[in-house]
Amino acid sequence: MLGVDDFALKRRHRYATILTDAETGERIDVLEAWLRSHPGVEIVCRDGSGAYGEAVRRALPDAVQVGDRWHLGADPL
Repeated sequence: MLGVDDFALKRRHRYATILTDAETGERIDVLEAWLRSHPGVEIVCRDGSGAYGEAVRRALPDAVQVGDRWHLGADPL
């Protein structure tokens, strides 16, 4: 399972995307390139960002996308 989220490098100015193994918490790589190189990913847990959804759809069209507990209610997928 893959976790996808962004974080501020400099509050309100610079952001980055972090990919994590949702089971181990291990930090991984850059979003769409990593997804394309791992076609076996079946579930992507992410926030409601349309950009993330589109990247997942392009790279892994059969993957199931789910909202994480932190983002549910605030930004539905």
